[in-house]
Amino acid sequence: MSILVKPEKKDKKISGTNKIHYKRRYNNSNINRRVSINPITKDKSISKRDHSPTLSTINMVENTIKQNNYFESRNKLSRALPKQIQSNTLKKIITYLEQSNKITIDKNGVIVWIFEDDDKIIKKSLATFKEI
Repeated sequence: MSILVKPEKKDKKISGTNKIHYKRRYNNSNINRRVSINPITKDKSISKRDHSPTLSTINMVENTIKQNNYFESRNKLSRALPKQIQSNTLKKIITYLEQSNKITIDKNGVIVWIFEDDDKIIKKSLATFKEI
């Protein structure tokens, strides 16, 4: 059972498609969802709030994988992290690291660190930059 709550001025939000967003509160849980109502077609669409990782969270996951070189599963990586993070956030971070060619995931789900950040090459390129 859900209750549609009339929003305050700060909760009301009109997007480019003239949809009006309302907060919907559920009696059985503390889940907040947004309900978009298109005033022309009267269609309702419910969307969950998105979890975006912060830079410190990305660095925490990146450093943990870099130190251990590989993890047998995402669950073992999650347990090895110094702080707990949500599953969806961890999925987004793993997708980002895979797209940036820092990790690879094989068919069995093993996460392997493949990015080589050689400090000597970086220092050498900085030295040549300072000379110019």
